[in-house]
Parts: sequence; C-alpha cells; structure tokens
Amino acid sequence: MILKDFNKKWDMFLEQKGAKPRTVSFDFDDTLIQSDADYNYEGPNKFTVSLFKKFKEKGFNVIIVTSRMQKFESDEDRMAVKDFADEMGLKPDGIYFTEGKDKAHLLKNLGVMLHFDDDEMEWAALEAHAPDINVVKIDYKNGKIFDGINHIMKLIGI
Repeated sequence: MILKDFNKKWDMFLEQKGAKPRTVSFDFDDTLIQSDADYNYEGPNKFTVSLFKKFKEKGFNVIIVTSRMQKFESDEDRMAVKDFADEMGLKPDGIYFTEGKDKAHLLKNLGVMLHFDDDEMEWAALEAHAPDINVVKIDYKNGKIFDGINHIMKLIGI
C-alpha cells in the first residue's frame, strides 16, 4: 500500500512539473484476449494479462487501446473490453477506442512509451508516425510474444 501511495504522489509531482507518468498500452483483440477469425471470445491471453498486472504493480499507467468501434461493445458474441478488464481485475487507467483508425497518433498524444499489439499494420504505423514508442509484437495466432521482449526487460526486469 505504501508503494501505491508513493507512486500516486510521484505521478502528481511529475504532472505538476509538466512531465507525463510512464504509460504502457495494450491492444485488446488477440493481445489481451484470444479470439477466433470472427472476433468471438475464446479466452484470456494469460501471459499478456499477467504482464498488464505486473506493469500496474510497478507503478506504470496502463491503458487499453483498441481499434474496435465502441458501438459494438454490446454485441453478445464478443467480449466487451470493460467487462473483460473487470473480470480479470486489470483496472486500466483508461480504455480508448480508435473506431478502426490506426493507433499511432493517439498513443503518441497519450505519452505511451511501450505498446503491445498483434497487428502488422499498427506496427508499421507506429514505426512511421511514432518511432519513439517501443512495440512488443504479439503473434495473433497463438498470443505469444515474438519480438520486443527486450523492451519489457528494460522496464520491469522480466
């Protein structure tokens, strides 16, 4: 509890000085969850969910940024982002829907330093428009990390 209080005070101090707290973002479909070809929920990606929680424990702001359209959040065949976060106990510092647009500009504006994603087009957009954001590449077929583990190790030592 003392560490959480310290982290909150530290973030407030940084904000007062004009610095943004360290922010990490996770894509939703095929990154935090596994789904079929029609985006029907198949289960959590236990490894990325555990990393989400580890970043929170270490005092990072952790957000979910998805290309989903918010109006489809009530679709009964899909797992809603907020419902999943609540079910897994994730407590994101924000949930953002890009409505099908690439995430690069939003992530840059939010001050994200590390982003987890399974989409090659998102990786390319980040490289072109936000090269300062490190990317952890997730294999959408099996949910495993295949590039970027070094970025995680630098930040939380895993």
